[in-house]
Amino acid sequence: KMGAVRALLAVSPDSLLSQIGVALIGWGGPAASQVRKAADEERADRELRAVVFQPVLPLFRARADGLSSVILPTGLLGKAWGQLRRHDPDLIDECREAAEAWCTGDPTPPVYDRACATAAWRLRDAFQDAPDADRELAEEFAAYLDLAPVVRRAVKRLSEWLGRPTEAGQAGFKLLVKDAVEARADAAPRLFELIFGQLDQGWQILNLAAGAVGKERPADRFLAESELAVIGERLLADAEARVERIRTMEAKGGAAAAKGVGADIARVCQVLDAFDKYVELSRDGPWGKRVFAARKNLAENVESRLKQVEDALLDALPVVPVRHGMKVLRHAPRLDRDPDLAASAKARALFALLDEARLGASVAGYGALHAQVLTDVEKLIDTYVEDLVEEIPTLSGAPLARAELFLDIAAELLEKARGPKPAEIVRRRAAAALSAALSKDVA
Repeated sequence: KMGAVRALLAVSPDSLLSQIGVALIGWGGPAASQVRKAADEERADRELRAVVFQPVLPLFRARADGLSSVILPTGLLGKAWGQLRRHDPDLIDECREAAEAWCTGDPTPPVYDRACATAAWRLRDAFQDAPDADRELAEEFAAYLDLAPVVRRAVKRLSEWLGRPTEAGQAGFKLLVKDAVEARADAAPRLFELIFGQLDQGWQILNLAAGAVGKERPADRFLAESELAVIGERLLADAEARVERIRTMEAKGGAAAAKGVGADIARVCQVLDAFDKYVELSRDGPWGKRVFAARKNLAENVESRLKQVEDALLDALPVVPVRHGMKVLRHAPRLDRDPDLAASAKARALFALLDEARLGASVAGYGALHAQVLTDVEKLIDTYVEDLVEEIPTLSGAPLARAELFLDIAAELLEKARGPKPAEIVRRRAAAALSAALSKDVA
């Protein structure tokens, strides 16, 4: 029975292992104790596996930044470690002892790299008679394991290499690539994939391009034909997809529809700026023309939305002209009908976009329009609130109830445009005016 339990624990996700330990706290009897002990042992074994296989772990999970990457079947990770446990238990014990003795700042124990090399050999041996597809996947993972020592060295210097480029740093990275290629002729694409997996922000890989080729700003034509081509294509494809997502945002979906637009804008700006900074782009180059097109499309897409903000505001907070003869004296809040829910939702979406687009305004090229739209809508909301608060003492019944609804919409939109403090002032003024009007109505 315990053999079956251990087999189940071996294929359970990490989160479930933790839950099992918590769930069995307080349970008596030898069976519960054995299961809890088995879960603890499995969790400790996975922690050790994560330390030893750290350079290749990104191959088994999706990237947090959403960029596409090589993802291998998680079963391969367990298979490689299982082969070590079965055939090389002494090596596992050495890794465990090294992990327990290791202190922050100490060099990485060499036994980790020996374990990765042995795991690669064991994996190839275990799959030599497997079907072609399975054998090819095992060989692919083994080839990545072969590079674990080089990647472990790279991880220690990433912060240095990602800072301001220096000749020493570029030389160090170029030597790293050379060492990998000497160990295996086709190693460069896999090396970049593994380093890519160690970066929180994928665009940072472009910062390493200079070190890889020994040039201050490599030409896009050169990089598009190099080992970095696949990752460069991923970055551009992601930026283009985000620009398209901004273009197709459905404003009628309300603020939820605009959620994430700011993150999309920020990501596109980061990627395009990285290409500008670290790659010599030409307008007709394979990457240059796409970078220029993406920047142009981003600005046009955001600007087209910004130009809709004022009209959406007037639909959500409708006014009616007050005339003296043919002359329009002013525009008064219109209170003969309830707020239009669709118009309010669209205004919320566009004001959310206005807020989220703030950070990328100067970088993406729509800064002047963004500033002008902000100024215009702030004036419109301020005027609307002033007029409606002055009118409230004369209202009662349905118009008074509508005034409260419209003031709430105005405050919500103002908060997106100018922040919480101005919106809170509107809410306090509205509450005071409405309270006075209701007291008078009751009297």
